[in-house]
Amino acid sequence: MTLLPMPKNVRASDRLDLGHQEEDGFVVRKRFPSVRKMAQLCLSGLIIVLGVTVLLRNDTLIGSLICISVGSVMLYLGRTLEKQQNVINATEFMNAVFSSALCKGYRFCFIARANGNIIYLDRGFQELFPDFMSQSERELSVFCETQQLRPDVAAKLTELVRTHAEASLEMTALIGSNRVVQILTITCEPITRPKGYVLVRGK
Repeated sequence: MTLLPMPKNVRASDRLDLGHQEEDGFVVRKRFPSVRKMAQLCLSGLIIVLGVTVLLRNDTLIGSLICISVGSVMLYLGRTLEKQQNVINATEFMNAVFSSALCKGYRFCFIARANGNIIYLDRGFQELFPDFMSQSERELSVFCETQQLRPDVAAKLTELVRTHAEASLEMTALIGSNRVVQILTITCEPITRPKGYVLVRGK
């Protein structure tokens, strides 16, 4: 069987048209220094260097060469910074899309390693479990402790994450800052790539 070549423009970093404009649910972050600000600073530096060179040496040729050299470097740096900014915007836009898609039909989700270390928390999780968010450690054991899960439920959830098993369980959770008791259905699904991670979602 012949493998087809990988098509282009399938990654966020390849689609620099993504994240350029503010769309519904996504706001482009204003970073400092901006590309325009950097260009202004570089132009100011170029004028200063050129002026000092001409004053000290009274040599138009050397001043012109310095102007061309510095200008070329600044142009290259400016274009590189702009490209990197576009990549960051596109990546953040795709992250927003993927995080929303992960929780479609669920109230929250998080991703944990087999050792119980939680590496990703969505906004829904942060809003539902503020007690956990106030802790210094992002560990599954800390989550079970702050939620005061029954020992058997905590052990089962930990075992599902540790063994990368695909299964569901019910747990009684303390929701919100008022710690309202609710019954949640937790679904654990191992991630195919990269291995060693489990997607945990609740509804």
